[in-house]
Amino acid sequence: MTHITVDPRSPFFDDADDRQERGAFRHSAMEFFPGLVSGNTLSFNTIVHDASTRPGYDVIRQRLTVGVPNGLSSEWFDPQQRTVEAIAEQPVIAGRYESLDYYLSQRNTTPLHGMGLVEMISLDRLNAIALSQTRSSGGIISGRVAGKYGWRGQVDTLSGFVAGACATELGLNVGDTIRQSADPADPRYVSLAPDITTNQVADLTSYVAGLPAPNMQMLSGDERKQVRRGKRVFHSIGCATCHIENVVPANGIYSDLLLHDMGPELQDPFPAPAYHLTSSSSANPVGAYSNRYGRGGGTVSGPGTERDRRGPRGDRGRSNSRSNEAVVATGTPIAIPMDYPEQPQFPRGKVKEVDVKVRYPLSWDALQREWKTPPLWGVADSAPYLHDGRAETLAEAILWHGGEANQSKRNYVRLSEGQKQLLETFLESLKAPVE
Repeated sequence: MTHITVDPRSPFFDDADDRQERGAFRHSAMEFFPGLVSGNTLSFNTIVHDASTRPGYDVIRQRLTVGVPNGLSSEWFDPQQRTVEAIAEQPVIAGRYESLDYYLSQRNTTPLHGMGLVEMISLDRLNAIALSQTRSSGGIISGRVAGKYGWRGQVDTLSGFVAGACATELGLNVGDTIRQSADPADPRYVSLAPDITTNQVADLTSYVAGLPAPNMQMLSGDERKQVRRGKRVFHSIGCATCHIENVVPANGIYSDLLLHDMGPELQDPFPAPAYHLTSSSSANPVGAYSNRYGRGGGTVSGPGTERDRRGPRGDRGRSNSRSNEAVVATGTPIAIPMDYPEQPQFPRGKVKEVDVKVRYPLSWDALQREWKTPPLWGVADSAPYLHDGRAETLAEAILWHGGEANQSKRNYVRLSEGQKQLLETFLESLKAPVE
């Protein structure tokens, strides 16, 4: 699945208010990719579906390739020809339409093993894991608690995850509460009738919650010995710090379900949420940035940039809501000021580690490097790997790790070939459930 994200530092937004009054702002965005526009609002990010029953959609989709320097290969963009190698060679594609910089990236489908068990994991437990990691690593590894679902932990309940997929990926109106995504081939099309009822979504959620978690395979005595030895290698190089085997009641999950900075090599355009949940009784969170420009009366305004800053963490329009249950930041995170590149590129420019870690830890750019630790149960049967499917093998996936996982990756590289084989044997034992 392809995503498009617009860069908030684009000159396109410099005179947004004036252009909004003239109607030119919306018109220009509509000419580029109508799927980014809904009413008087422009999304930061939306899905570029592979196909549509609407006439003319293929032309609109192909328009995204025009602003890409040197074009866009079919091995990257065409769903019928897409290859792991093409994505690995260029995980993010940068383009420019007039003065609007945009980025294209891919999303791998997340497995649905054991979702009912994941739903029962308390946020108190996850916060305890995060605190333990920070203390034991001296702050080098510091997980953050957001939602338990999605690559970025951007959804905090299973029902929200299912309902969001119905609306965004399937184009369904969910009862009277969640509207389908705008039709990029016919922006005038408006459907108000529900396509799926809230009761049906509840039934679908129950079905997903009932999908089994993987179980240990039946292995011979020699196989069990090899798997145990591989598991010891897994622990010895530090993988188990984040890929925690058991998070009650999800035994065998091999994840902490926390957000971690995975370094610049895994940076991806649309950032992780900036909130931190602190209690299992927290209300559903609101993201620390608006997903759309123009929310609230249709007034268009870009995210915090150099021309509009309120403090080192980009508190433009932010209000911090504190209670005994949750700390939720609202508003838009600052996009770290950078020079306008002659050609569109991603990342937009070099960012010092001190900026990411100290000066702008909740910035648009820093949050682009954060990912939820993916559960490893069933990993042997879920290739290709990582959020965009750029890794064909588990060894390749490990070598893409960075940031808080840098030391573990270095430890892996130093292993002997025999130790690497044992590690692979262990990971290959984590099979998906068989019906």
